[in-house]
Amino acid sequence: MGITDEDSYRYFWNTWNQYLVLADLGASTDEHRWTLANASTVLHFLNAGTSPRKTQEGVSAITRRRYWRLLDRIYEFALSKHWIVANPARAINEWEKPRAENPKGAVLSSHQWERGKRLLQSACQRREPDNATDARNLAILLCLYELGITPLELRSLNLDALQGNPEANTWTHLQIDGSGVNQRRRFHLEPLVAAALSDWVTHRKHMPNAGKTEHLFCSTHGRMMSADNLHLLVREHLLQVAAASESDPAMRLGPQVIRNTRIVRWINEGTPPAQVALRAGLKDEKGLHHLADHFNREVHPGARRTGERR
Repeated sequence: MGITDEDSYRYFWNTWNQYLVLADLGASTDEHRWTLANASTVLHFLNAGTSPRKTQEGVSAITRRRYWRLLDRIYEFALSKHWIVANPARAINEWEKPRAENPKGAVLSSHQWERGKRLLQSACQRREPDNATDARNLAILLCLYELGITPLELRSLNLDALQGNPEANTWTHLQIDGSGVNQRRRFHLEPLVAAALSDWVTHRKHMPNAGKTEHLFCSTHGRMMSADNLHLLVREHLLQVAAASESDPAMRLGPQVIRNTRIVRWINEGTPPAQVALRAGLKDEKGLHHLADHFNREVHPGARRTGERR
């Protein structure tokens, strides 16, 4: 069973209430303790109360912003119902509020990235996909992790994008034929990805509606996979990753965050930025600038640290 929004909100609310118990606000009952929180309570919670597992690194900016936003929404709702007289999340100074992150530059932590890959590898080793949808989803996630292609590129792939030996259902390369500058490119398929694609193609042949479209990753209705369905698939996976790694979910839970992380890891592994730009289908290196905060300075001296003045 996957993790739902309700599970995520319940986890956060429990975390907040556990902190309030430690804060000893003088409430007579647990039921009313949350109504006694003030600006100081919120600020301390954001900076330390979440009990980060790696305390030497502090609470991440992404976590602080997410928690502040959730508290603000909860207390604004309570205020509208006249259950409280003030919203403590908005009572803190403006400069003390966690800075909003650029959603275009969101990435997974190294721990989440490795955990996500291990989950997919384990599924392949167990030959877990026992139906067409599972086989398709596994192949999609592996393509996102290994190739870093855009969500639209992935959804637009046709069967002829696969190159290899069709009769043996073995594939060695994936061809991307975008119309923009540098968007036409050819990827070598690692064995794990190639095997997952072969498994999916086998299942696809037996899908009743697959013959209605040439799209590689078609829906069960024989149409191009929708952007919403792709987002839901990736979101479910990333929530499972967060649970498996005992970490907070990434700030963004769509396929773009996987592409962003793949690009950042190429850079931090020492691949020249110009080559990464070409691999990612970008016009030039300027297309990497929104991710510069995540580049390792030892590898890419021009990188900025998060929060550094521009």
